[in-house]
Amino acid sequence: MKKNSNNLSILLISIILILVTFILIKLFIGLYNNNRITMWGKSPCDNNNKIKSEIYCFRVNGKDEWAIVYGNPHLDKYPLVRIQSQCVSGIELDDLECDCKDNLQYSKKLIQENPNGGILFILNQDGRSLGGIEKLKEKSLRQIEGLEMDLILKKRGHGFDERNYDFLPEALKIMGFSNSIILVTRYPGRITDLKKSGINIVSTVKYPYNLNEYNEKYIKMKKCIFGFDFETPDCK
Repeated sequence: MKKNSNNLSILLISIILILVTFILIKLFIGLYNNNRITMWGKSPCDNNNKIKSEIYCFRVNGKDEWAIVYGNPHLDKYPLVRIQSQCVSGIELDDLECDCKDNLQYSKKLIQENPNGGILFILNQDGRSLGGIEKLKEKSLRQIEGLEMDLILKKRGHGFDERNYDFLPEALKIMGFSNSIILVTRYPGRITDLKKSGINIVSTVKYPYNLNEYNEKYIKMKKCIFGFDFETPDCK
């Protein structure tokens, strides 16, 4: 009886050790994969402007990150690049306060009208990488309680912008480009973050923007609190 009990204990210990080993191996593989950038796919893309274009999909930190190359930006010394975050509420659901959809459309137009085209990145960074739920909570606190965004983010333990661009030099390399680019942006903070990630910003191009009754307060906040380079409205 005692012998059977010992055998059972040994069996249970062996099973536990096997399970622990399996879990550790899975964790190691996951950590390894999460620190890699892999191009998952590349495909031609048709568009209304009849410009030759290709879509790329990368797997970075377990997320899919997208890029579309319009025209022949390889012919330029420095490619024209727009880095756009995914935005469900603004782009898919037409939130009138959000300017993401306008930014995307204007940036695409700039790239498509550029003689040699350019590159548009669509990154999995909704809500400046905070995610849709946090973005809606922040929006609700602004509109219902009248709090400023910087105070809300600080209260909730977030920075204004938690996006990461460390994979972009490797993504550009995979697509056949150097890390020196002309960037479409109005946000100095993005320039700073990209430089920290190893991107050389040769110059910048401002996208047009549409100021209206729905987004004026939001754009004023982006300009006056977070330093976006908008000509209007005034910070008064």
